[in-house]
This record gives sequence, structure tokens and C-alpha cells, in this order.
Amino acid sequence: MPLFSLEQLTVTNFRAVSGTVELHFDQKPGLYFIAGRNELHPRLGANDAGKSTLFCEALSWLLQARTSRSNRPGGDIVNWASGASRAGVAGLFRLGGIPYTLERYRNPTALLLNGQVVTQEEVNKLLPLSDAALRRTILIDQFGIMFLNLRPEEKSRIFSETLNLDLWVKAAERAGREQTEAERVIKRAEQDLQVTIATLAEVKDQREEAVARETAFEDERIATVASLKKELRTATEHQQETEAALNAARAKSAKFGDDSDIRELNDYKASERDLVRAIASSEALVESSTTELDRLRQRLGEYRNAKGVCPECLQPVTDEHIEEKAAIVRQQIRRLRSEITEETNTAQELPAQLEAIRLMITQIEEASKGLQAALGEVAVAAGNSIHADREKHRVTKALAEAVEKVNPFTDQCDKLDTRHGELVDKRRDQRLTLKQVEGSAEIYKYWQNGFREIRLEQIDTTLMELELVANRHGESLGLDNWEIQFATERETTSGTLSHKFTVFLYPPGQNDPVAWENYAGGVSQRWQLAVTSALAEILLARAGVDTDFEVFDEPTTHLSQEGIDDLLACLRERALEQNRRIFVIDHHALDRGVFDGVITVIKTMEGVRVE
Repeated sequence: MPLFSLEQLTVTNFRAVSGTVELHFDQKPGLYFIAGRNELHPRLGANDAGKSTLFCEALSWLLQARTSRSNRPGGDIVNWASGASRAGVAGLFRLGGIPYTLERYRNPTALLLNGQVVTQEEVNKLLPLSDAALRRTILIDQFGIMFLNLRPEEKSRIFSETLNLDLWVKAAERAGREQTEAERVIKRAEQDLQVTIATLAEVKDQREEAVARETAFEDERIATVASLKKELRTATEHQQETEAALNAARAKSAKFGDDSDIRELNDYKASERDLVRAIASSEALVESSTTELDRLRQRLGEYRNAKGVCPECLQPVTDEHIEEKAAIVRQQIRRLRSEITEETNTAQELPAQLEAIRLMITQIEEASKGLQAALGEVAVAAGNSIHADREKHRVTKALAEAVEKVNPFTDQCDKLDTRHGELVDKRRDQRLTLKQVEGSAEIYKYWQNGFREIRLEQIDTTLMELELVANRHGESLGLDNWEIQFATERETTSGTLSHKFTVFLYPPGQNDPVAWENYAGGVSQRWQLAVTSALAEILLARAGVDTDFEVFDEPTTHLSQEGIDDLLACLRERALEQNRRIFVIDHHALDRGVFDGVITVIKTMEGVRVE
């Protein structure tokens, strides 16, 4: 796994540091004491000299944009004495032997990797240590809640976060969302399938009805065609018979020669009709004229008897006027009498002419009786032949129409067949889709629980490893024959899995466990340090990162002198065994003889310097 090695930090106007301070991490592996001296405020001793700022908070903010006192990215980092001056941290480190320069600033804000502007996501990809993991592996700060001080459920959560096990929770949640979506799709697919099945049943009924109508129509058409063919045969035979009869009648009439007598007879008959009409017209004209003559005679009598009053307008008139009117009426009477006489003379001649014509008609009819009978037969036969031809033509046309008549239900049946086939295919596809989605829902349900189980199994496996490593560190811290044990418990609520664990200690010579919370002071702090060191090893291994330095900020709290001695001896042995530089920040005056070097942070009026 790649080695994360810090070589230099440049801290500018950052928290307790005003101005710029450079830290060089070129020490050989070993244990180093970070002491402090506050010359600006001597009464504070080693406090507020800037030890934690330089060796702990600066690197934390550089890598994660967070400090131990603030989870808000970039919060509370500008030195309060520097005003609005630019503040930030620049670091030079190697990762897997490759050098990198990382810079983070405020006023203005900037994040640069090898001089290029980057995002926090790119930094996280380069060094895969979360903020929680960073402060439990490389930087053990004094303000962070140590692992064993957390409540049982918080231990599980922090444990999961630092090991990046929440990805399994997210995967389970993703699978749950996919399952919910699949169930929604299943419900919709079931509804669509039911609609398709209902539509298919309806189309099937329509199709059966249309087929029945198509069949009935076709049967009726076939029967009609058969009937018309039979009728056509009968009509053809009748047409042939009438045509033969017509030919026979024509042959018979041809024996009588030409038809000049018949033409002459027809001419006389036409003349007879004209004379009959002329006689009738003459008689009507004489009758109407006689009536008009009687009216005029009556009018003339009225004028003769008139005494100073006009009989037409009933107005007073002179005798001369009356005489003039009477003269006009006498003239009309004379003209009408003349017309009646002329028409009567003409009418008297017409009956004689009519009688003569009728005599001629009688004579011609007597002479051409045989021809007339023959021509009558021809006329009857011709009429029958024409009627037979028309009937044959009618039947022929009806038969052609019946043969060519399109079944109106065939197109409907074809469309319903197509629709039925489409619905059958759609039903098959919907059933297949429903089966696939149901399978997917089962898979998502399986993986939803599976991802949670994987997460819990990883926690259990890592806890077992943590027990072994913590017990080893406990022996190095003077806890001989002690044993720590993590008791795990799984709970199932509403179909979900949760995980929590508690910590038990087995003191020397005691078989029954004692809850870790029952111990206080030195024993508690020693186990805190043992578990912290063990957890740091496991988290680094899980992240695939190794490091050649560690920072412990105020680790001697609550420890007796013996505990401090054991802690320092353990840390020095750890530094030499793991080829690391371990920096211990403490405000106590520790025995400097156990350290491989001492670095002092001094705060003065001019700022902060390192010796």
C-alpha cells in the first residue's frame, strides 16, 4: 500500500499563528515531544502557544477543510490578530514515493494541487481518508471524542463511517429504492396486463361476431348467386323462345307481300282522326258563336231600351252616344252571323268526307285481314322478345353484381384479426416484462438485505481484529492479563437490520466481564489509547494507506505517572517497530529522556516560532 509521508508544512495566519511558520518533517523514526512556551502570556505556561494548531489542526484543515473544533468546512481558521489577511496552509508530502504540493487558502478561497485548482473530491481520491478516519489514525486530537466514550449506537456509526462501510447502507437504500420502483412498475404492469386481457376478450368477442356475420353474408351471397344463375337460365330460355316466336311471326307476315295496303290504311285512319277532330271543333265553334250571338242581341235590346243612361257603365249619356254603341253591337252581330253561316256550311261538308274515308277503311281492312293478323302476331312477338331481352339483361347484371359484391365484414374481420394478434403479442410481452420485473424486485429485495448483512459481517470481522490488536496494545500500556471484548448485537425492526456493540473488560483473575463504563481515570485512559492505536492500524489498512508519522494531542490526560511512562514507552516502541515518527503534544513537563527529540513551539510578541 502507498506510504503517506509528510515533509513540510507552511502555516500562514492560521488560528493561533500570525505570520508564517514553516515546519520540516525530516526527523528519523522515533518518538518526539512537542512542547510549548507562551512568552506572550507567561501565566498560561504551555497553553495557547500554537502546538495543536501547527502539528494537528493545520494538517487536518489542509486535507479535509475541517478542524477539531469546527465541522463547518473552512470555519474558524483565520488568525484573529491578522484581520482580513490571507490565511492558509501549504503542505509538501509524498504518496507512494510521488511528491505532491497541496495548498488551501482563505481570503480569497483557493485549493491547489501541484499548482492546479482542484476540488475536495479530487483530494479525497488521492488520499482516501475521511475526516473521521484522519482524526482517528494520523491525527489523534485532544478535542475529538475518543472511540470508547461514544454511546453504543454512536460507536457503531463512527466505526462504520471511518471504515467507509456506509457504502453498503447506501447500496441497500439504492436496492430498496429500486425494489420500490420495481414494485410500482409491477403494479402498473399488472394494471396494463389486465387492461390488455380485457381488451383482448372484447376484441375476441367482436371478432367472433364479425366472423359469424361474414359467414352469414357469404352464405346469403352464395344462395343469391345460385338463385340468379337459375333465374338466368330460365330467362335465357324464355328469351330464346320469344326470339324464335318473333322470327316465326315475321316469316308468316312476309308471305303476304309488302305492307303498302297497311300504310294506306294507316293514312286513311289518320285522316279519319283528323276529320273527327275537325267536326268536333266546328261544332264547338258554332255553339260558342251562337252563344255569343245571343249575348250581343241581348245587349242590342238593352241599348234600344236605354233612356239617357249607359247600360254598361250606368253613367248618364246622350242619345247619340247610345246610338253609337248600338251601331257597334249591330255590326258585331252581322259579322258573327256571317261566321256562323260560313262555319255551318263547312261543317255540313265534313260528315260526307268522313263517311267516304270510313268506307275506304272498311274496304281496305276487308282486303288485308290476313296481313293485319300476321303483323299483330309480329308486334306481340316483338314485345315479348324485348321484354325477355330486358329480363335476361337484368338477371345477368344482378348475377354479376352478386358475384362481385364485396363482403363488408371481411375487412372488419381482417382488422380484428390483426388487432387480436397484436393484443396476443402485447399480452405475451407484458407477461414477460412482468415476470422480469418481478424477478428484479426479488433480486433487489435479496440485495437490500444482502448489502446490510455484508456491512454487519464486515463490522463483526473488523471488531474481532480490533479486539486482538487492542489487547496487544493494552499489554504494552501496562494492562497485563487484562482483556477487552466487544459484545455485538443485531436488532430487526420493521424488516431492517441495525448493529450496536458494547465494550466489556476482563480484569486479571476475574471471569465475569465488567462494563468499560464502570472504569474511570487511568485504566479507562489506557484502554482508550490501546483501542485508539488499534483502530488507527485497522483504518489505515482498510483505506489502503500507510504512514510514517502520527500525532497524539494531549494523550496523558487522566493518566498516573506510571501510566504516562507506560504510554510513552509503548509509543516509542510503536514508532521504532513501524518505522514512524510519532509526535506527542502535551502541556505537561514530560520526561524528555524517553523522547528521541523535542520540538518547542514558542509564542512571542512577534508571533510563533519553532525551535
